[in-house]
Amino acid sequence: LLCLFLTVSHAASRRCVFTGAVPGLVGCLQAVEAQKVILRRSGLAAGAELLCGKMLVLSAFSSLFRVVGLGPRDPSCAVCGQSPSVTSLVPFSQYIAPRCYVPLPLPEGADVSVSDFALIRQQTSQPAYVLVDVRPTHEFSIAALPEAVNLPLGSLPCSLLTLQRLREVVGDSEGTSDPRALPVYVICRRGVASATAVQALLKDGWEAVFNVRGGLLEWGRCVDPSFPVY
Repeated sequence: LLCLFLTVSHAASRRCVFTGAVPGLVGCLQAVEAQKVILRRSGLAAGAELLCGKMLVLSAFSSLFRVVGLGPRDPSCAVCGQSPSVTSLVPFSQYIAPRCYVPLPLPEGADVSVSDFALIRQQTSQPAYVLVDVRPTHEFSIAALPEAVNLPLGSLPCSLLTLQRLREVVGDSEGTSDPRALPVYVICRRGVASATAVQALLKDGWEAVFNVRGGLLEWGRCVDPSFPVY
């Protein structure tokens, strides 16, 4: 996968937990693909659909399979480009980025479950809070909660520009001179980037700032199964 993820952070590598059954399952899937290639070439399975140009993503934790289409080959790719620099097996540690940002645990009471946030939304016909979605703009365009305001985190930790934009959004939504007095809920895809944003806001002096734990993936699983999950 080096042609897709040439640089991998220490945090990402630590979050990738593999049990003995998972590599075995992936190996079985790879064997099936190899069999399909052989059968297609022999004319015994002309209708078999291969995963060429696609990536099969497996989350054993949630028992979900997803197939992601891959774009055209990058001519400058270090692995499969026109002049590849990676032509043999190399230690994975060589491609792990030396530095990364890992969010620290939030203070007690600084996060809410998706179920609790759903109750908060039901109890107010006119939102008396601001929901900030810190995902990148292209992810926000895929699916989002209707009242969410997209302020991409962009980089870690949260930039001062993002904080200033958040102040303006909160103030305009309620017409208050002190936007820090209003509840602010922060959400992302999995709850990691939003936790980082909440830490930055708390450090900047904000009060009543809460991370929506588990993010939109948890929202789709526990609150609204019809919510698009990607």
